[in-house]
Order: sequence, then structure tokens, then C-alpha cells
Amino acid sequence: MTTTSCEEVGFQGPHSPLTTLLLAACDILFLLLLTLIPTLTVALDLRWLHNAVGEASITELLQEGVLLAIVIGLYWKGRVLPEVRAFLWLIAGFFGCLLIRELDVFFDMIWHGFWVYPALLLATATLAHTWRHGRATLLSGAARFAQHRSALFTLFGLLLVAVFSRVFGSGSLLWNEILGVSNAFEFKTALQEGIELLGYSYVAYGILTHGGYLR
Repeated sequence: MTTTSCEEVGFQGPHSPLTTLLLAACDILFLLLLTLIPTLTVALDLRWLHNAVGEASITELLQEGVLLAIVIGLYWKGRVLPEVRAFLWLIAGFFGCLLIRELDVFFDMIWHGFWVYPALLLATATLAHTWRHGRATLLSGAARFAQHRSALFTLFGLLLVAVFSRVFGSGSLLWNEILGVSNAFEFKTALQEGIELLGYSYVAYGILTHGGYLR
């Protein structure tokens, strides 16, 4: 693989076989850590705080922290990678809306469902800013991002959050029959929140590795 093609998929240059294997081992170890964290946080919530993984749980707070890191990371990567700036800032707005949704318990103090309005405001501002400053590179930036290995981690994390956590964590589909309705609610909540944290962690890893900064 030439240096140019390596840069196009996000690497800073060709590596020796040993370096490639060492980098792969670092990937595995780091992903192993990301995979274990949700289990540990859910266990702490259930065994130590006894909060049923609710809004004030370690798992929920860590989700919000990871989402904030994703938004900041996307915005920063957009500043230093102008060729994909518009696309990165667009998905930064998307994850910003998800963060607002995760913080709905605080917005509900104003009135129930108020989170929709700041989310709509952020979405509108993101679309307007992207259209004004980066529409010429939006599609090309999306294509360049899709060529990078980090896109796989980002997409996998999104699928965990949006699909797998909802389907596999569904009480009516799976767990009510096994555990009974009275026991299934807390179980599915803990399961869903743990999977969501894992998904957001994979998204964050994908954003962190985009542009070859860890390579």
C-alpha cells in the first residue's frame, strides 16, 4: 500500500509487520477495557448504589460524559481536518442532540418534554452552519470518513445504541416471559443502559482514531 492510499484511509504511513501487530494488540487491549467498563459500572450501580441504573447512576452519568467527549472530539477533529469538517460537524450536532436527550431529566424540571426544544435549536443551528460553511465538502467528507477504519467502530456503536439495546433489552419481546413483568423492568433497564454505554464508547473510540492520531 502506498503512502498516499494509507493517508486516504486514515493512517499516517505504512508500518512494518511488527509495528502493525503491536498496534493491533493495543487496539484489542483498549477495546477489551471498553467492553468491561459497562459491566463494572452497572455492577457498581446495582450492588453499591442500589439505584436500579436510574438517571443518577454511574452508568448514566458516564454515558453523558462519553457523549460530551464525542461532541467535543468531533468538533476538534473538524477544525484540524478541513477536508471532512462539514461532515464531522454535522454528526457532532447529531450527537449533541442525543446528549440533550440523555439530559432530559434536567430539562423536565422546566416542563416535561422541554428537551425537544433545545435539541431542535441545536439541530437547526448545526444544519445552517454546515450549509453555510461546508456544503461543498459535505458529501466528499462523508465519503472520506466512510473509507476510514474508524467509521466501522462509529457505525457499530450506533447500531448497539439505536438497535441492539432496544431489541435485546425489550421486556415485551424477551424478558417479561422469562423473568415476569415485575422483575423484568429493572433488568431490562440495566441491560439497555449497559449496552448504550458500550455503544457510545465504541463511537468515541471511532472518533478518537479518525485521522490517524492513534496510528
